[in-house]
Amino acid sequence: MPTSYRDIYKTRVLELNASDERGISVVREKVKNFSQQSASAVRPDRIIEPIASRCAKFRFKPLAEEILTKRLRHICEEEKIACEDEALTALLNTSEGDLRKAITFLQSAGRLKSEATITQADIYEIAGVIPDDVIDGLITDLMNEGHAASQLILQLHDKLVEMDSLGDKQKSLVLDKLAVSNAGLNMEL
Repeated sequence: MPTSYRDIYKTRVLELNASDERGISVVREKVKNFSQQSASAVRPDRIIEPIASRCAKFRFKPLAEEILTKRLRHICEEEKIACEDEALTALLNTSEGDLRKAITFLQSAGRLKSEATITQADIYEIAGVIPDDVIDGLITDLMNEGHAASQLILQLHDKLVEMDSLGDKQKSLVLDKLAVSNAGLNMEL
């Protein structure tokens, strides 16, 4: 574990000396090895493109609910965290099968609540889930006004494309979900 600034600097900066490093293959190999070591400690979405393009990307299937529940209960027991069953269900819903994300939400809720019992509302608040009553009110208002769902999707699409506050990657993720929703609306029953 690095303890001084110099130790931290050595783990995060690769110095190459042109007089010592002869040949492009030597430089490439050193950069490749350093980037692989550095990348192992960084989240994949924060790795710059030139390095990310040279890394192998692994995609894992979401874990089964039984596995997630068992592991989260074990963590609660070991860490002496009081957690309602509904809160565990909320962790399953918000983590989408990602145990690491579920543990992060549980850890945040544990710090927030200290000795108190963690509730479903706590998990949803930490995860940034829009409350059901807000969504229900929005849908009810749109239906009461007689607006078509397909028109809502069309206008959301146009607004998202024009938004400067979202990056291209964010836009593509949201627009992909909108496309799936639009396709579902246009399916013949």
